[in-house]
Amino acid sequence: AYQGRGIGHRFYTDLFSFARQTNARRVTCEFDIYPPNDLSRRFHERHGFKEVGTQSVASGKKQVSLRALSLQSEDRANPSGARTATEKPAFAAHVKR
Repeated sequence: AYQGRGIGHRFYTDLFSFARQTNARRVTCEFDIYPPNDLSRRFHERHGFKEVGTQSVASGKKQVSLRALSLQSEDRANPSGARTATEKPAFAAHVKR
């Protein structure tokens, strides 16, 4: 009922501003790809999020797309998100077993 009102865009505008102020390197998100959530996929693509992986959840009943948006210029030069051996990951996906 709240889709199309710009609430998500305003939220991400504030989140990106806060993330940059706190020197965060990237912002991450996830959304369902099975069952598909095409509205969320298009929304996050418009904001520049790139897929960095997928994950099965809910005992394999769902699959999510793990996305990241790099905030620093050197990350944008390396959109794959590949890390050096000493760099810590920006996020980790957790799976309940």
